[in-house]
Amino acid sequence: MNISIVMPVSRADTIQKSIQSIINQDWTHWEIIAVGQGSLQKLNRQRVKETVEYLQGNDSRVNYLHIKKQGATAARNAGVAAARGDVIAMIDDDCEAREDWLSVIVRFFESNPTVDFVGGALVAPPSERSWFSVCPSNHPSESIYDPIAMEGIPPAGWEWISANIAMRKEVAERVGPWDELIGPGTIFPAADDTDFKLRMEKVGIRMATTPRLVVNHTYGYRYGLGAMIKFQYGYAYGNGGLAGKLTLNDDPRGKEWLNSVKEECFKTRRLIRPYLLARSIWRYRIFTEAYEWCLQNLQVRNGLLQPIKSTPSKGFQQTDFETLSSSDSNL
Repeated sequence: MNISIVMPVSRADTIQKSIQSIINQDWTHWEIIAVGQGSLQKLNRQRVKETVEYLQGNDSRVNYLHIKKQGATAARNAGVAAARGDVIAMIDDDCEAREDWLSVIVRFFESNPTVDFVGGALVAPPSERSWFSVCPSNHPSESIYDPIAMEGIPPAGWEWISANIAMRKEVAERVGPWDELIGPGTIFPAADDTDFKLRMEKVGIRMATTPRLVVNHTYGYRYGLGAMIKFQYGYAYGNGGLAGKLTLNDDPRGKEWLNSVKEECFKTRRLIRPYLLARSIWRYRIFTEAYEWCLQNLQVRNGLLQPIKSTPSKGFQQTDFETLSSSDSNL
């Protein structure tokens, strides 16, 4: 089984160690497609390109691909299009895969021929600080989710993050591309995972999670109050945008999501704790702002968000995306 590893790259200080973790794998039939994005006039992006090309000189299985468009989802789409493997795996450039990562993927698909997608554990290291630190992580159950047979209700503990997933190549063909207006480096800098899950559900992809598939989020911590605010803002705005997309697609879950956020934010226990109330109002405002902006400026075509033709170009230029959310600091 040949595996293509698609890795959006934007971090010059960690990319070498991330790729080295793939080179150290005990399964050897693989290729890496490291996808850089945006203008190469930026020094950091030049360094990313040079680092990957240096590694490519030592191992021909490493490949660098550059696209002008910015964003992790655009990078994944370009990587998938270039992939030659039977299976496509994805990992982020601030992570390190455990040495058996690829062999676990191979064994899983060989022993589960009717499952087409698997997500694994994303393990955060110990924090260097006790305050104002955040690092996304995931600890899934050992479970298989058949969205048709289980009527859209996943088993307990079934959850995955795109920093540690693998799918048979035909999944990408059935589901279609990742939405390039959702995800790190885009107008809605989060919720790309959730969007792809919903679209896999729609076409009946059987999905699994396993804690045996391990990626370490070695360099995933963001420290300081500013980093935490940016993290929380990104997730609230991204989720609000996805809720708007659902509403545009005549999916009642979009409006239900908006209402549930409002209900959660204004629970009685928050009303008697001013600091919780203030944070909740801020979160609800961001979510609502993204939801309304999506409804007013975008439309859904073939399952993907697109600008409304009559919408002024401002807000849809690549330079505007870079101002709003830089993929050099993916959430």
